[in-house]
Amino acid sequence: MITVPQHPAHGCLHPGCPELVRGGARCPDHARALAREIDSTRASASRRGYGAIWRATRVAHLRRNPLCVTCHAEGRTAPATDVDHVLARRRGGTDDPSNLQSFCHYHHSRKTALEDGRFGPRPRRQR
Repeated sequence: MITVPQHPAHGCLHPGCPELVRGGARCPDHARALAREIDSTRASASRRGYGAIWRATRVAHLRRNPLCVTCHAEGRTAPATDVDHVLARRRGGTDDPSNLQSFCHYHHSRKTALEDGRFGPRPRRQR
């Protein structure tokens, strides 16, 4: 079993919030508010191409590939919960099985954050 060292508590990143936080950047209230703000700027899952056909493709892929590929490469066995596009749809990727891979939620979120700087491209601020 791998243990992760505990980081000391720090202040919520929301300006003026006095709450101390462990394991995140914001207190639960401000984390939810930020998630709502981000979600309000995104199209629905169905409009982004994740409707009934995608849901069936996802289930079939997870049946064929039930383990997280990253955990497996690291010598661990963990069930996959998310199906990832190797090349994202918005960058020209497709739902072809050769462009899909199985991840646990942690590794899928990590890949998304590393590629996009969060969960999806952010609108650029005007300077």
